[in-house]
Amino acid sequence: MTTPGRDLQTFAQELAPLLPGPHWRAEYTRYSQYEDQFPYESGLWDTNHLSAAVADLVLEDGAVLTQEATGTRLYLIRRPRHPDQFLIGAYAPEVFNVDAYTNVDAPDGIAVPDHAPTAADAIAQDFLLRYQAALDQVRRAHAGQAPDEVIMTWYADGALAARAASGPAMNVLIANGFHYDTDERAYVLPDTEPAAQVRLVQKMGAQLTQRGIGLIMRHPPKTALPEFKVAAPPARTAVPSARRR
Repeated sequence: MTTPGRDLQTFAQELAPLLPGPHWRAEYTRYSQYEDQFPYESGLWDTNHLSAAVADLVLEDGAVLTQEATGTRLYLIRRPRHPDQFLIGAYAPEVFNVDAYTNVDAPDGIAVPDHAPTAADAIAQDFLLRYQAALDQVRRAHAGQAPDEVIMTWYADGALAARAASGPAMNVLIANGFHYDTDERAYVLPDTEPAAQVRLVQKMGAQLTQRGIGLIMRHPPKTALPEFKVAAPPARTAVPSARRR
């Protein structure tokens, strides 16, 4: 299959030193026959366009970009029917048992333009972040650890409280305006307009997902409430150390 467009070998050599982190190298291979591309399909951590192209189409060539320090391996090919684009994705590290990947979504590869600096930005700001998040989940599963998650409770009075166990999860909460309340033993959000709260939770959900952290939304148990009457609030007695769910 002859495809006009940017030379893949040159593009791979330009792209490698622009990727984040030190010591990326590109290894280019031209496939003289269809069977030559088969070994490059094995181990691809992708369920989308990249793995489909390698499995179903006859490719001319490809390149493997490897970061020596971490062992991260990326696979680069021309994007079929798009001469001004390439597809890039990753190989799953072989050091973890197969079961560790069972409940982890593959960090599917992306299409990038044939301009190396622009492609490097897209890889660093999108693909590699998702790859690292997925890899963190695999590491935890391999070590038998519980998945990292934030448990957020939305109370009837509009209060929003969250609990997080890991440093990355706590950092997301703090960056979005939560502060730790020692009485509640949770991170709480100062009074915020409801619509703004919804937007904030959606934004945080995306940030947490990008880091491989789950977000669980809960509401306190519903109880029968008396009809409201205008009256002075009762004096508070003991304050619980945490809101009860």
